[in-house]
Amino acid sequence: MRDIRLNPSSSAGRICRFGSVGSIPVLFWLLSGSVLFFPQGCRQSYALIIIGSDHLVKMNPSVAFFCPTAYNDAMNYDFSSCTLCPRRCGADRSVKTGFCGLGDRMLIARAAPHLWEEPPISGSRGTGAVFFSGCTLRCAYCQNGDISHRNAGRPFTPCELSDTLKRLCDLGVHTLSFITGTPFVPLILDTLDLWRPPLPLVWNTSGYETVETLRLLEGAIDVWLPDLKHFTPRAGKLCAGAPDYFAVASEAIREMCRQTGTPVYNDAGIMLRGTLVRHLILPGFTSESLRLLTWIRDELPAGTPVSLMRQYIPCNDVSIPGLDRRITEREYNRVRDHMLALDLPGFLQEPDSADKDFIPLFNQDESFV
Repeated sequence: MRDIRLNPSSSAGRICRFGSVGSIPVLFWLLSGSVLFFPQGCRQSYALIIIGSDHLVKMNPSVAFFCPTAYNDAMNYDFSSCTLCPRRCGADRSVKTGFCGLGDRMLIARAAPHLWEEPPISGSRGTGAVFFSGCTLRCAYCQNGDISHRNAGRPFTPCELSDTLKRLCDLGVHTLSFITGTPFVPLILDTLDLWRPPLPLVWNTSGYETVETLRLLEGAIDVWLPDLKHFTPRAGKLCAGAPDYFAVASEAIREMCRQTGTPVYNDAGIMLRGTLVRHLILPGFTSESLRLLTWIRDELPAGTPVSLMRQYIPCNDVSIPGLDRRITEREYNRVRDHMLALDLPGFLQEPDSADKDFIPLFNQDESFV
């Protein structure tokens, strides 16, 4: 059973609790004399038990409903002073945008099966990939600049996203992936309160996360898929305007590993629980790559898999000197050989992965299941 804190603007009581009686989900309302109103649209029915000071009333509603004003106790979040990401801009996103350029409505640019993630994520049938609009890092070279820099996307409610996740599951994907979802963590958790998918949930992230936000997701996310991009403050500032990138991301990835422990796989090789760290080799930055891989070996739990990516292509009109080309075979070999010398488990990409044909189509009708 878990406590739920209702919207503070409610004139009724403040605390309720979800639990169950047998197999029936139950909402316990802990203050007497309260009246609870539920808008239409939910796919789950609850028995509502009102606990008064000297009586108990049980009602079984005849219609399905949900309570979008009920939040996990840790997620009593109203976007009025946003600190979800390490930028900690404190914007009131209900009236203006923050660093991410986003308000308090969830925007999604693509929701469809995706076949090209690492084998433990995509398997043979793909991952149900939900690409959220916006980004808290905004790398200058991002291949998804239309959504990370320009916030292309369509508004979704938690109920609409829940329905989308069900459709993705029905297509037979192995996992579901939330990609750059940090600006919408409260709404994603609301979605999972409506319906918990029966598949591993993957959090695909730049790695630029606060430990506090990751702990809000603890127990909801099964697999962490973070990037580890830059080692020095100079590289973080040059490429993403984030000189604190490594300091923040290294602590975030430690927290991810703490939450998941040793990776767990099913018989088909799909990761059911764990952390898989990605690193994209950048042209002219191989020394950064070597230092990052060494840090992974020295600081993360033994057996943490690494995905070494060679897919860099100049995108988003990047103007940083040196990033206007692909990596060379010599650069790739240098980093790959270092990873193998460190005896890091993981995955290597094929050369043809550096192709714009692998960039998904965003914000078109065919981008959504």
